Amino acid sequence: MTLAPDRLDRLRSLEDGHFWSVGRDRLTSELIDRFEMTGPFVDAGAGTGTYAAGLQPPRVWFDRGPVGPGGVRADVTSMPFADESVGTVLL
Repeated sequence: MTLAPDRLDRLRSLEDGHFWSVGRDRLTSELIDRFEMTGPFVDAGAGTGTYAAGLQPPRVWFDRGPVGPGGVRADVTSMPFADESVGTVLL
């Protein structure tokens, strides 16, 4: 499902304090640290890109629908990256 830009803005405004986003972000950060995942990081299906923006550079986020600033509009079946150019992919 693709979100209209106004719905994406509303979602972005809710993410900071919502239990789902806070918990997901904490768990993801702990897993990245525990398994010593390295960049470049790609967050596929990132929606607003809020989580990916907090990752260590280099990082990129993309989604099929509208993306936040710095994001790339692309489909996960045709990721715009060269083979073996990415360290960690988050979905």
